[in-house]
Amino acid sequence: MSKASHRVIFQPMGVRTQVEDGTTLRSAARNAGVAIDSICGERATCGKCKVIIQSGAFTHDNLVSDIDHVSPPDAGEQAYWQRRRKGLQAQGEDPDAFRLSCQARVFGDLVVRVPETSQAVQQVVRKAARARAVTVRPTLRKIYLELEEPSLEQPLADWERVKTALLQADPLTRGPHQLPLDGDRLTVDLPALRQLSTVLRQHWQITVTVRGAVHGSHDVVRVEPGYEETLLGLAVDIGTTTIAAHLCDLHTGAVLVTESAMNPQVGYGEDIMSRMSHVAEEADGLQTLQTAVLKIVDRLARRATRQVQARATDIMELVVVGNTTMHHLFLGLDTRALSQAPYV
Repeated sequence: MSKASHRVIFQPMGVRTQVEDGTTLRSAARNAGVAIDSICGERATCGKCKVIIQSGAFTHDNLVSDIDHVSPPDAGEQAYWQRRRKGLQAQGEDPDAFRLSCQARVFGDLVVRVPETSQAVQQVVRKAARARAVTVRPTLRKIYLELEEPSLEQPLADWERVKTALLQADPLTRGPHQLPLDGDRLTVDLPALRQLSTVLRQHWQITVTVRGAVHGSHDVVRVEPGYEETLLGLAVDIGTTTIAAHLCDLHTGAVLVTESAMNPQVGYGEDIMSRMSHVAEEADGLQTLQTAVLKIVDRLARRATRQVQARATDIMELVVVGNTTMHHLFLGLDTRALSQAPYV
């Protein structure tokens, strides 16, 4: 006998779907193409997949939605909401209306509101002279893993143990625009590998940062003990006179902090021609100008992360823009060909 089916409407997207009895809300959303965020592998830990169950009669769709149309919270979810009940009430929210979509199972018709903070694909409008909408599709994501300790019966190597767990967690943590992990093209960077053994033996519960590439390969670039959700990026604009650094939340695309400073290369020439002359005429000119700009970018990164109680080492992605000369000096590329005919 086939299971009963129910209608679920996801707002504010207006997506309508039909699901079988007992389907989790996050599975229903994923199958309907609604991107709900998560990094904990549906363990009721991160809370990123929270949704609000709308109650009442929706005559336009001829359905009645009620909180009783989903399964009651289990012990893990109850503990999660209990820790946050006072905070939600202080914000004027009804904590009993929220559910973790990875835990709530559908047993009746529903209208579900997905808060902006739970949406994996968001639109961010920068308040600047040229405001524009930006679709957030980060190349980095974090995955929380709970691992079994090795034994004489199961002496699997640390990386193989983590790799196996990542492949199992992937369908539960991957967003709609992220390529699936491929065991043959899943690697670990050497700095992360150096951390792995020590971090594992502290907790056996870790958060792994994975970087995806357009051709389908993925690299583990960081391993942290316990549950960590901070994912920061720094966008730096190196101008001839000033340098601006924008600290961004890579989950949401929000600009958290902006720091700026004078470009210290001004001391070696106020314009780009003067600086290129310094490179051409001084034996250590290129190294001097590069060191100056690297130090100020490092200082801006530290100042910005300090404001959000983070560390500069928490920055996992760096994007730097500048004119051709600034680009060369930042990377330590010789500028003499730029300053002499035919100006290559």
